[in-house]
Amino acid sequence: MNSSKVIINALENAPAIIVPLVREVPVEVLKRRPQPRKWSAHEHACHLAEVHPLFFQRLDLMLKETRPRILSYNPDEAMQEGSLLSVDLDEALERFARDRARLVERLKELSDADWRREADHEEYDHYSVQIMFRHVAMHDMLHAYRIEELLLKKGLGGKSVTMSASAESEPQRPAYTEAHLAAYPVEYFAGIDLFNEGEFHAAHDAWEDRWMGEVGPAEKLFLQAMIQSAVAFHHLEIGRPGAARRMYQMAKEKFARLGVRVFMSLDLEEYQAQLDRALSWLLTVADPRELTQPEMELPVIRLLPEVTEYD
Repeated sequence: MNSSKVIINALENAPAIIVPLVREVPVEVLKRRPQPRKWSAHEHACHLAEVHPLFFQRLDLMLKETRPRILSYNPDEAMQEGSLLSVDLDEALERFARDRARLVERLKELSDADWRREADHEEYDHYSVQIMFRHVAMHDMLHAYRIEELLLKKGLGGKSVTMSASAESEPQRPAYTEAHLAAYPVEYFAGIDLFNEGEFHAAHDAWEDRWMGEVGPAEKLFLQAMIQSAVAFHHLEIGRPGAARRMYQMAKEKFARLGVRVFMSLDLEEYQAQLDRALSWLLTVADPRELTQPEMELPVIRLLPEVTEYD
């Protein structure tokens, strides 16, 4: 287990990493979101300042009560969509550094017994003061990493993958149901959720975990096609349209080899039609690097109601 001193050092040093990192992001793109409902660098930075009161409150509660009940925190539920865009960034960064210094001084005063105090967390099997602030340290670096991704990503000046308004306004139905959850492997749904959130590389990782296991030949071919379709969008995110085209073509070839219209409740014809609407522009010239990336209607995976057999 990480010692309290290591955690305190990480928390104390975080502002010295994060604040200069945010200052590196060009002003004209600070509030530019890489996709709808995905945070900009401005929002990631302001969020770090906004959550400090939560952890002060939890610390007070855990030191005062024996195994208090801790409720999960979801920023999407706690604040209105887009509200962080209106937060003053300079003030937020100053507040982040100021509150962090105050938190660190508070933590340095805790005894070993204080660090071991536990709570009943709504989501976790076990939870203590030490686990909580280890989470805070990792939470800092998660958002710092997201900011650096936005800073370093090719096309930061305007070639980010975006979704057209028509896709955002189409009628919604659940991506999957309880019946699907009972019938198919958990990695399948992890990949679907990540793909629909625009986390294409992470979707690739989730499906690959299943693909690398002992699965039947048809499922393996299907998962490989899904992986390659996700990777196509990831390549566009990092400014590699040539690689995106190859992945798109390879995914289409594998869907054709599969030779069915529906697999694991996914309508493959409809899904490929979505892929074509988003990616067919890559096939219009010999070298897609010559093209300006258009606004794209990103695919959304929603399974058909019927559960289907698979090997």
